[in-house]
Amino acid sequence: MKKLQIIFILLFSLAACEQVDIVEIDQEHFSSIVIKAKLISEQIFDGVSITRTQPLSQPYEIKSAEIINATVYIKINEAQVIPLYYKADGKYLPKHELTIKANNIYELFAKIDGNIYYSITNIPRAPQIGKITLVDKKYMNIEINILPNTAYGAIWQINSNSAITNSDDFYSITSSEKEKRNTITIRTQDIPTEFFDNNLGDQIYGKVFSFDQAFHKYFLTKGKNKLIGNTFVQSGGNVEWNVQGENVIGLFIGMAESKFIRFN
Repeated sequence: MKKLQIIFILLFSLAACEQVDIVEIDQEHFSSIVIKAKLISEQIFDGVSITRTQPLSQPYEIKSAEIINATVYIKINEAQVIPLYYKADGKYLPKHELTIKANNIYELFAKIDGNIYYSITNIPRAPQIGKITLVDKKYMNIEINILPNTAYGAIWQINSNSAITNSDDFYSITSSEKEKRNTITIRTQDIPTEFFDNNLGDQIYGKVFSFDQAFHKYFLTKGKNKLIGNTFVQSGGNVEWNVQGENVIGLFIGMAESKFIRFN
């Protein structure tokens, strides 16, 4: 058992004193395999990351977490087989550069300590953006053409002379699975009011991402406190991952990106 000491500092201003209570919580760490990869249409494949989770009681170190002895390969359209080789920091890459192509199906096979892990993903086409609307100087609605078996999400970006700021997550992920229309409208997160106070409202851009349908299930179960930058490393609870195998979490997910389109 690993014991974490959580210190609660209770301030009693009326008594002008400070009381410290120490509460011990037993937590046993069960290590999980973490497999993650983003396969972005028309971009060079960035490889597959394979690591183990680490106890919360110790600082995260990639050298302790990485797995270097896995046998890994991907299969494209049930035909082309490409071995992946350990590079560094738990990352496995093909020997030669590989460009991810839309409408292709990619399968992942990995063997670690005798256990087999598997995932499959479809690479969607980049979203086609139509009308962009700024609603009450609060958020953006972006109209897009949709494709079957694809999920969509949108973000905003503010370009100023000093910095570029993006929304830190999607407001929602919309699935085309039950849609009978050819177009849908995707909403972004709220845009901070200070950008409008600083007259940056005319420098707002929108961008839409399309995903393999599996990302929709993941987003609905991941919780609302996960940032875009951490999308593929979060664990916990009843998250619906698309990597199969014993004691494994992670996403092997196909996606595509539109360009940033300026709001007019």
